Amino acid sequence: MFFGKKKREKASGSDGMIPGITPRSLVASLLCMLLAGIYTQYSMVIVAENNQSPEMILPVPAMAVLLLLVIVGGVLYRLFKARMLTHAELLCVVFSMFIAVPIMTQGFWHRFLGLTTSPLRNASFDYLDAYNENLWPHGPNVMDGVLTPDNVKAGEGRLTWEETEYEEGRRALLPRLSSTNAEAVSTFSLTIPVRPENGTAVEVANPHLMSVLARTADLEAESEFFVRVYIDDETASNQLISERKAEKKTYLHRTGFVRVGAYGMPLADKYCERLRFEFGLRGRGSVLFADPKLMSVQAIEGAFRGRKIISQAEYDAMPPEARPPGVVVKPDNMWSLRGLGYIVEGYIPLREWSRPALFWGAYVFLLCGAFFAVNVIMRKKWAESERYPLPLTRIPLAMMGTDDPDVARRGFSSVFQNPYMWAGFIVSLFWCMMKGWHAYNPRVPDLSINVPLGPYFLNPAWGGMFNGTTFTVNAFIVSIAVFFELNVLLSFVIGYWLSRAAWLVGHWTNLKVEVGFPWRDHQTIGAYLGYFLIVIILSWKYLWGVIKDAVRGTPKERGDVMSRRAAVLLLIGCHLGVLVWARMVGASGLSMMVYFCFLVILGFVASKFRAECGMAFGYFTPYNAMLFVSAAGGMAVFGAEGLLVALLLSGFLTVTVFYL
Repeated sequence: MFFGKKKREKASGSDGMIPGITPRSLVASLLCMLLAGIYTQYSMVIVAENNQSPEMILPVPAMAVLLLLVIVGGVLYRLFKARMLTHAELLCVVFSMFIAVPIMTQGFWHRFLGLTTSPLRNASFDYLDAYNENLWPHGPNVMDGVLTPDNVKAGEGRLTWEETEYEEGRRALLPRLSSTNAEAVSTFSLTIPVRPENGTAVEVANPHLMSVLARTADLEAESEFFVRVYIDDETASNQLISERKAEKKTYLHRTGFVRVGAYGMPLADKYCERLRFEFGLRGRGSVLFADPKLMSVQAIEGAFRGRKIISQAEYDAMPPEARPPGVVVKPDNMWSLRGLGYIVEGYIPLREWSRPALFWGAYVFLLCGAFFAVNVIMRKKWAESERYPLPLTRIPLAMMGTDDPDVARRGFSSVFQNPYMWAGFIVSLFWCMMKGWHAYNPRVPDLSINVPLGPYFLNPAWGGMFNGTTFTVNAFIVSIAVFFELNVLLSFVIGYWLSRAAWLVGHWTNLKVEVGFPWRDHQTIGAYLGYFLIVIILSWKYLWGVIKDAVRGTPKERGDVMSRRAAVLLLIGCHLGVLVWARMVGASGLSMMVYFCFLVILGFVASKFRAECGMAFGYFTPYNAMLFVSAAGGMAVFGAEGLLVALLLSGFLTVTVFYL
């Protein structure tokens, strides 16, 4: 666990660099991310703080865990003269938390979970076939491939089988129910075993998604088609689907089939051995059925509603037929392998989450790989030639004592002996504690500095320039801003008021009558793209040199983690990986490549911002990146599948603090 002097010397390579990604640092990263997640859950959910601390440019939960790690490491060094982690390993742990904390909060709970499940929870079945099954959590489709003459049992009425193209390029032998009698009911049924010998068991109490493609013809006003489910041999049924019409050609379903279904319904409330699904038509007309889907959505509903937990002893005491299906059984002995498995998995159906976690994680991995390659390529120019100050790194590096020559002797960074640091800490602690006390007891004076400026500028000649603006002092932002250069801070202030001056110009020129004025989201995207082009043009000589070094295979220089050839190949490989990813999720390669390049451009500009001047707040990326999709061709270029994937990506990557 500890890292002594001899071990450090052995780890240093010929270039004098100590590896940071090691088994020890990986274990420490997982532990620290867990602690940061616990802090985030407690502060934002249990206590319900409204300070957005995990979304700051330096996430507060990550900084709190870093402080704990530094204190524990310093104490252990004082006692045993050995380090838990080297500075390189500690740096990797810190940046893993910096990436993870925003993704935990805005990335997952606020954005990702709602965005990826809204087409399902809102019963938007029209979009279900554009939404690849690899991108949302669910159980296996137990009706996959069962709609065949061998598995279908005919009921009342007329049943025929027809070779039909139900989607472009997809044909199958499909059942058609038809009737010429207004009072007749035509049916066929499928039987699904709950515990098959080969296959996946059906947890009947779990909420399920049931859907099917249908195309009707000549249905009268009183006619309808339906899907019902029966338990074992019971005569009572539970009606899942009931529709009166399904004949509409859309961009997604050009053959006239319509996806209908039901979401979130349990199939049974008691133990059973088999389920019988009855597809039927009542009245005159005909209906074709295709591509039925039946899958558990416990992962989705469990995240929103939770699950019922019962102890092992209570569960075992019940007779098998009385045991409630769908419950989570908690082991009586938590100090056992089953107890460990319960702690790791809990009530989360990891099997249902595995595929979306793999595919979305692969995309984020490719995106981070491209960012890494871009920063390796630009490192020499930004860090050595232009000597950017990297202001956002000063606080964590000072806490770790990376540049402190005496930290090896004391175990703690000299910043902890700085009286100005302690003075600032005491003042800010008193100020924040008083504000927190006021939140619990309104009789305590409120020391918040929050002054609306709008009431001081009510003259209509200002054009609403000051409406909604507030002078606020935030302890998080002030603590970071003190490390910024004065000209950078001044440019922030001037730039902000110049952007607000758009309302004044709009009032003078009457542009404010145009819909969407002053087009803030459009301007943000344009500013990123324009800034990227400016940097590329001004750096063309350096970039041309990088390309020549990559072609020649020039060895890596001192300070680089990889050669320029390796960085360029990594960048190209990540883009090629997106093409593979697009194919696996059913989106067009062109659309995903265009959008991936756009996200890499955002990362390029964000990296330059952070290196050159720093950012005081986490929200500095385009808030509505779907405007770029519209400008890039919309549905014609992206298609239905690509458009939906781009919408999800823009929802949880560009509007949040992913680019921290």
